[in-house]
Order: sequence, then structure tokens, then C-alpha cells
Amino acid sequence: MKKRTIIRGISFASAILLILLGSTISGYCLVSRYQDTIEYSYQRALCDLSGYMDNLKATLTKSLYANTETQQINIASDLMTESQEAKASLSQLPVSENDISGLQKYFAQINDFAGYMIRELTVNHKLTDKDHANLKVFYNYSDMLASNLDDLSSIYSDGTEKMAQKISLQGNLASLSKQTNAFALDSSFSITNNEFSKFPTMLYDGPFADNMLTQKQKLSGNAVTKAEAKKIAAAFLDKSESVFTSDNYLNGNLPEYTFSGDNLYISVTKYGGYVAEYRNSRNITSTKLKSNDASKKADQFLNKNHMNSMTENYYSTSDNICNFNFVYKQNNVLCYHDLIKVGVSLDNGDVISYDATAYVMNHTARNIPKVKLSISDASKILSSDLVIKKQDMSIIPTVGGNEAYCYEFLCESKTTGDKILDYVDTQTGQEEQMFILLQSDTGTLVL
Repeated sequence: MKKRTIIRGISFASAILLILLGSTISGYCLVSRYQDTIEYSYQRALCDLSGYMDNLKATLTKSLYANTETQQINIASDLMTESQEAKASLSQLPVSENDISGLQKYFAQINDFAGYMIRELTVNHKLTDKDHANLKVFYNYSDMLASNLDDLSSIYSDGTEKMAQKISLQGNLASLSKQTNAFALDSSFSITNNEFSKFPTMLYDGPFADNMLTQKQKLSGNAVTKAEAKKIAAAFLDKSESVFTSDNYLNGNLPEYTFSGDNLYISVTKYGGYVAEYRNSRNITSTKLKSNDASKKADQFLNKNHMNSMTENYYSTSDNICNFNFVYKQNNVLCYHDLIKVGVSLDNGDVISYDATAYVMNHTARNIPKVKLSISDASKILSSDLVIKKQDMSIIPTVGGNEAYCYEFLCESKTTGDKILDYVDTQTGQEEQMFILLQSDTGTLVL
């Protein structure tokens, strides 16, 4: 073999080796960035959960000593908020369903019991000895859980311990191994969850059960395969399937396939093949559109994806993103359980977030009853300080995962000018719910 041929062969081999090495390094960097983003979101969820649990423990401590109706109602309201926040943070952690079922039950029952407290205090103006005993049980478990979560949070906060297993490279980019369902956090939560599996099922005088835990997907359909779900996800984004670099399967109340790529995350339900959630985490550094323009973009997006009969409810703007809440409307009745959230970037009008989880879990054709209370009689139940500005018919969520068919009154206070949403049950005449609306240039905050 000639010397020139040998040199040329060595040069070609070196070039190929450098290309492969560069591709491998690039792949590692891509995977590393993706893992860092996921890891940060897990650590933040754990930190939030620990903080909410500390707040919950403090509120339950107060409940042991509060002895006036006003203070007990305030405490019950705080318990509802804090238990919901804790449960939401728990759901974001990479832990299998079996390892948190007891904790989910605990948070759900605190929420239910807080609703029961408010009803009991409103009607009878006091809590019974049995109610106080139940609060003591909740407190005892909160003391243990708050301590365990503080310990867990400190373990993972310094970054030396990782919650999720690393996605590894085996040979080249085409052989990225799939992320497994085994997580380092599972064993930590399993120990705590074993204690909470002993948590008693409390029986109250109200309609309280673990409905949110046992609830199944109502908007269902035939099972789809992972390959079919991937096609649905790509079509939803108007992109090629090649944009997805990893996938996973989540089993729970809403079984779904998830697909991820550069700044992209999307989930598709196993049953029915519905897109439940989509996020694009790209940076948005400017605002060029107004909220009215963004609203049109969100509405067009829903119509394009055949999500009909949705009515825009409220919106808020932050970080150059306008987030809209859309509610399903059946026969001119707003169905608040059937909620879809759409986020529109204000730099170019792209839809960068979509959350139809509540819609998929709750949407169904409802049998709307005839009203037993006239709207005239319902309006007389409201405070004399409130002036009705607008009225609607609505079906709203109630304690225990149930629903109430209500008159929805948008009111304004004569004395303070506050905007108030007041809901009166069309069947019982009971004032089911009330919200304060804080309106500003960035949207509407509901308290």
C-alpha cells in the first residue's frame, strides 16, 4: 500500500472519529440540560411541598386552640387552601402512585373536613367534641409528615442527590435509553406512605369521600398505543415525530403517554388519545401583542383542535405570557369542572401551554335539572350591599367532588366597590360559594 494511501486512510478515520466524538458530546450536553431542567422542577416541587406542609401543621396547631366561630372558619379556609397546594406539589414529584396513595388520601380528607367545618359552623355555629378529636388526629399525622419532608428536602437541596435516574447514552444518540419508572425518591416516600396507609377513613355527617382519588377519566375512549399517541402529539403540534427525544408512560387516575423534546413536553391519554397537557418552555423576552389579540389566538387554537363550546372566563398576564381559562358551556350553563387553560406568548402569539386535564377527567353530558328557586328569589338571598351587574347559570364543583347547579351573580359592593361573584344553588337556595375579583391591567385574580 502506498504511503499516500495510508495517510489518506488515517485522515479519513480521524475525521470520522472526531465527528462521532462531537455528536456524542453534543448528545451528552443535550441530555444533561434536559435532566437539569427536570431535576430543578422536582426539587422545587419538593421544597414547595415541605413549605405547604409546615403551613398546614401550623394551621392545624391553631385549630386545637381556636374557640370562636369566626376564627374557626378562617382556619378551615386556610386548611382547604393549604391541603390543595400540598396535594398539587405532591403530584408533581417523580413518585409512583402506590407510594403516595396514603398521603393523597390524607390531604384529600383534610380538604373535605375543612369544607365540613365551614358548613357545620355556618349552620350550628360550633364544632362537636368529635370534630375536635378529628382535628387532633390530623395534627398528629401532620407533625410526623412535616418532619419527614423537611429531612427529605434537605437531602436533595444541595444537588448531590438526584431524584430521577439519569438518562444514559449507549453507543450513540439513536440508542438513548428510555427513562425508567424507578426513581430514587420512591423509597423515601414509601416509608412515609406506609405510616399514612394506617390513616383512618373518617366518616362525617357530610358528603365526604376520597372522590378525587378514585375518580376515573370521564372523557374516555378506546385504548391507543404509544406509537399512535406519538402521532397524535406530533399532529397537535404540527411537527414531525422526530422532535421528540424521549418518552414515558404514566399510570394513575389518568393513564397517559408523555413525549419530550427541546423545550417541549406533551402528554396524550391512553384511553381516547386526547392531548391532556402541552408546554413549550422557550424564553419569551418581549411583549408585542395585547390581551385581546392573545384571546383571539387562544380561541382559534381551541377551534382548530375541535374543542368547541368553550367560553373564555378569566385571564392573567405574567412573564410575557397571557394565560386564559376556558369553561365548557352546555345549554348556556357554564360547567366549571370542564376547564381548559391556554397560554399565549405575547411576542408572536404562539400557544405555548395547554392544560385540558380537568376537562378530560370531568367532561360529560350533564342532566341539568329544572330550577326550584326563581332567579328573583335567589337574588334576595344576596347581601343588600351587593348590586347585581350580570347573571349566569353555572354548575360548580362542591366539597367531595360533587357539583351544584347555581345562579352565578356578578355583583358590585355599594360601600367598597369590590367586585363579587356569588353562587346560589337553584335547588336549595343555599349560598354555595363566593369570590372576590381583583381586576387590573394584567387580568383578573379570583380570591
